[in-house]
Amino acid sequence: MSTAKVIGLNIRKEASGRSAKLGLLPRGARIELGERSKDGKWARIGKVVSGQIAPVQQNGAVDPAAATGWVFIGELDQGAAQPEAFDEVVAPAKPVAMSAGEFVGYIGEYQQHVDALQAPVRGRRPLLHLEVFTGEDVPAFIEKCRQYAKTLPAGSGTLFVVEKGAKLVQPAQPNGEIGANDGVVPVESKATGAWAQVKRGTTQVMDRGKLGDYNSASKTYKSGAVFTGWFVGAQDGQRTQDEAESKRLGYQRREVMIPSGQPLWVERAALDARAKACVPLKTWSEYPLRVANAGDPPVTLTRVMSKTELERTPANGRATDPDGNRWWRVSARRDPDSSGNTTAVGWACEKGHDKVSWQSPWAWPGFEFVEEGEIEPVDQWSTMLYRMGMANDEELTDFKMRADKVDKSALLQKLYELIDTNKNWIFEPHELRAAMRQPLLAQALSRIISRYESEWGGEDAKWDALDPLVLDGKPEWQAEKLRIKGLRWWPQVAAKVKDFPSSPLAFHIHPIGLIENFYSQPSSTAASTDTGGAREKSGVQWVSRFMPSAAISDLKDPFRTSVTNFFNALATAGVARNINTTLRPPQRSYLMYYAREVSTGRIAPDKVPAFVPQDGDAPVNIDWAHLDSAGKPNLTAAKQAAKEMDAKYGAAGAIGMAYRSNHNKGQAIDVSFTPGWGIGKSVVDANGKTVAIKSKQDLLNVGASYGVYHWTYHGAKSKSDEPHWSLTGN
Repeated sequence: MSTAKVIGLNIRKEASGRSAKLGLLPRGARIELGERSKDGKWARIGKVVSGQIAPVQQNGAVDPAAATGWVFIGELDQGAAQPEAFDEVVAPAKPVAMSAGEFVGYIGEYQQHVDALQAPVRGRRPLLHLEVFTGEDVPAFIEKCRQYAKTLPAGSGTLFVVEKGAKLVQPAQPNGEIGANDGVVPVESKATGAWAQVKRGTTQVMDRGKLGDYNSASKTYKSGAVFTGWFVGAQDGQRTQDEAESKRLGYQRREVMIPSGQPLWVERAALDARAKACVPLKTWSEYPLRVANAGDPPVTLTRVMSKTELERTPANGRATDPDGNRWWRVSARRDPDSSGNTTAVGWACEKGHDKVSWQSPWAWPGFEFVEEGEIEPVDQWSTMLYRMGMANDEELTDFKMRADKVDKSALLQKLYELIDTNKNWIFEPHELRAAMRQPLLAQALSRIISRYESEWGGEDAKWDALDPLVLDGKPEWQAEKLRIKGLRWWPQVAAKVKDFPSSPLAFHIHPIGLIENFYSQPSSTAASTDTGGAREKSGVQWVSRFMPSAAISDLKDPFRTSVTNFFNALATAGVARNINTTLRPPQRSYLMYYAREVSTGRIAPDKVPAFVPQDGDAPVNIDWAHLDSAGKPNLTAAKQAAKEMDAKYGAAGAIGMAYRSNHNKGQAIDVSFTPGWGIGKSVVDANGKTVAIKSKQDLLNVGASYGVYHWTYHGAKSKSDEPHWSLTGN
């Protein structure tokens, strides 16, 4: 009989994580809660609304007591709440926390005048209207952020920025060639990516005893000769590539390539292609990418790229030079050339390249403030009529004045510069469509922070000013003004929400631009290793990829709120915290876990399972076994690389597997405290009781009162992970 475990929410005999399991509540089941535990963290099942309780073990029996057993409230999904009111602004007493993937509401129907019907047709034009705006203090706030960003260590940012005015680098022209039939010997170098270093090689057959020790990883003898794979007998025609056969036949000679001359640079792709067909190789005597070769045209719009975006660059668009500096082949916006091309393509270096750098999101790279200039609807409508030649003689002067006011607006000038390609001072539909099809331009537009009066506020007068211009459809216009009046919610919200801007003249931030700048992908700041399917050998270079977050904001509620409340209590008591990790990408968990397993010998490098991405996550194209071109593993080198990875990760304790770790779910935090474990301080727990911290266990108890459980709270573990706290204690 199978004893495999069933996955579900544990139902326990008592209100404790150490209590016996009575059954499992499968995902999707619905229950009503009854009695609560004294600490408010557990609840009895009052009623099973839908679904069926499952046994703890497959083919086992469900304990009858499971129907009224205890469940941990923090692991339950909350049911849908009923709205406080309809057709009016509701300001919650406390902010409502929302996490990715949670249901918020239904997409509404957008109706144009021509589509208006007495009864809306659902599904015709669903539209979500999302705005991000802020008050007058945002310029000073962003300036403080930028000053803070300047204090961070150079190169420590997570955004790769090619600023306006930067000049990209084109590879130097090759200055030599290796013939199609000439030998080539690879040279060890720090350089990786698009170019490789080689020497010319001469094929010789030599006695094995004269070649010295052999390095199977590099296929090189101590003498510097490179083994071609041929074992040779007394006669040159006696050959085999089978080592066992060569020993049986007593072959004592080897065919090798003898390197000579100065090292040369070749395109790696061309070198790989040469292995299949004899072709000449273009060569460079110096590394082809040099910052000094940066040239026109300059970049006209700042380009911002995340680590994830960079690491998804194809292998032939990435390079590391001999000094260890990384380069990427990037595209950026430029002034149009004679053929109208507005895209510059070239290479950017992370170090020593003017106007190219790693920056923190707190530098707000590429963001700029632009004022609308208090343009009224009547100014815009008059401008349109003036442009279309529909103004009469009495209106010309006034309309011309209003058109000049619109044209001189900093916001409109900026948009005309970027979008109005035919320079007729009109945003035509084809220009708008073309602009949004250009990612380089779309990003720049998304980083404009514009100041103008929100349509959700303002006075009736600005709409009444349009009355004289409405020649036809006046009844419809009067009805439209009533609709506008009903939609202006700004005064209601300003009266109900503390610190909400009283004036609708606000700074508007593009929501996608804001998210793109600050989102830490498991992300964020995490880098993908997508190399077009090519696998890269394990090693310490992987440690800087798929970086974790140390931000409390990246945790998922209710754990985020629990941690915040716990830390606030600690701060009040004078206990400082040092956060190491909150949200950890599953790819990083995979790399950390198997680096540890391989380095300790618990699993062989060639037996490590492949990473299986879930929910669209980026792949991990890693070669744990260090396979050679024939598919043979180098287990010695592989294990050493895993040891170096494990040491570089510096994980102090146990490591959770990918998609099983609470860190991957935003439900765990690795943190240490000063003084250690808060000993000597007095902390107020979640029940309002002041606790004198005399031991580690005292602090663990305080954390548990807030719903933040240390690794050992529910009992000693066979492994150790001292900094680890989580929603469940695992």
